Amino acid sequence: MKNRLFNVSAVLLALTILASCSDDPISMVKPYSVPSTYAFSNVNYTNATRRVKMTVEIDAYLKTANAGSAVVPLDGAKVNNMFANTNAPFADPSLNTSGINTKDLTADYALFKSYADSVLLYNTGANATPGTGGFIARGANKIIVGPHGLEYEQAFLKGVMGSLYFKEAVTLLTAVKSISATDTAAAQAKWDEAFGYLAVPANYDSAKTYSNADADRPLLWGGYLAERGKPIQAGGILFSAFIKGRAA
Repeated sequence: MKNRLFNVSAVLLALTILASCSDDPISMVKPYSVPSTYAFSNVNYTNATRRVKMTVEIDAYLKTANAGSAVVPLDGAKVNNMFANTNAPFADPSLNTSGINTKDLTADYALFKSYADSVLLYNTGANATPGTGGFIARGANKIIVGPHGLEYEQAFLKGVMGSLYFKEAVTLLTAVKSISATDTAAAQAKWDEAFGYLAVPANYDSAKTYSNADADRPLLWGGYLAERGKPIQAGGILFSAFIKGRAA
């Protein structure tokens, strides 16, 4: 019994000594504050935001084919230029001169580009039937589907959201772990770019309903989370996590 009491006392003493040591990892963490918005002195995620806006413009162009019941012609060369950012295809001049594109970072690019091309291919005015692509009425407008009912514009958009933006965000955040603890600028830069692919405002409010007229509204993943993830505040949870991680 004495031995047991001795062992317990020894363990308690050891824990007390460890807790009081000056090299305790918890006591070595420098204090920092967490802001309510993504506001940091050296933040820069301009290129991520530009790529998001490029995809938004490509998708908006493809969706013009859905307006009304008549055929709205689309230009295949323009679609190619928008992916590669050649020949100044975007309405936003800053995108045309940015020196970046969406093509180079999209995994399985050929597949998702083929979905965009298929919007043009089946934009014929013919009604879709089993085994034959074409139009399907949706209210006063229409959607374009393939022989098996795949809505190509949505296949393109959701595919690129995963194969570019989600993929790049995960790649960047994973890379932060391998950066030297002393190279905070490099870690911050990758973290910021990953945040840019979330595509929400720096002062994002997951409880707010943003209108399409709001220039500083959530886009792509941000918009999808605001719409589909609103009941569980999914966008707000991710936004908060990005802020906390950047502050740390």
